Amino acid sequence: MLTNIECPTLAVKHDQSFARFPNSSSSLPGVILLGKQHVSHGSLNTRSPGFVNQARLGFIATVCPDGTPNLSPKGTTIAWDEEHLAFADIHSPGTTANLLANPSIEINVVDVFTRKGYRFKGVAQVLGRGAVFESILSFYCSAGSQYAIRHIILVQVNQLIALFSPAYDRLSEEQITDRWIDYWHSIHPKKERGSP
Repeated sequence: MLTNIECPTLAVKHDQSFARFPNSSSSLPGVILLGKQHVSHGSLNTRSPGFVNQARLGFIATVCPDGTPNLSPKGTTIAWDEEHLAFADIHSPGTTANLLANPSIEINVVDVFTRKGYRFKGVAQVLGRGAVFESILSFYCSAGSQYAIRHIILVQVNQLIALFSPAYDRLSEEQITDRWIDYWHSIHPKKERGSP
């Protein structure tokens, strides 16, 4: 497999959607069914790609050789097409080794403010060459990535589960969002320009 492929330095801003899909609403199917999960099989629904590409950060669960779980955040997580997610192996030797031995994978993408998200369960391929690899690598490069990308992980999504907080049993989305915005502002208060 090819290793350490570097993207050329490009003066390209990251598009907010950060993938081939346009942005879409972050409201999730199944939310009105409080306390339940919406499960789809075989492909992404019409809203999940935009949600993934807006969130960008996915939490990747793989299985270690001893059967224990491995969880790793990936800031390159994108919805690549109607049936696949993808992410880049930049500094992910453990995740990549696990997937080469056992391709089972789950990816969680959650909006920390609305407390909604998706679980994507499927099977991963570790790509180091070929047309699909080059196409996804080109996408990351044209989006402005300046990291050395060792491999592309392409995930066939077999099951999609919408997630939402139990807080929706008693609060609206606006109330939940405001609560978490206030919380994170208290943790990371915005500094005035020129202040140390």
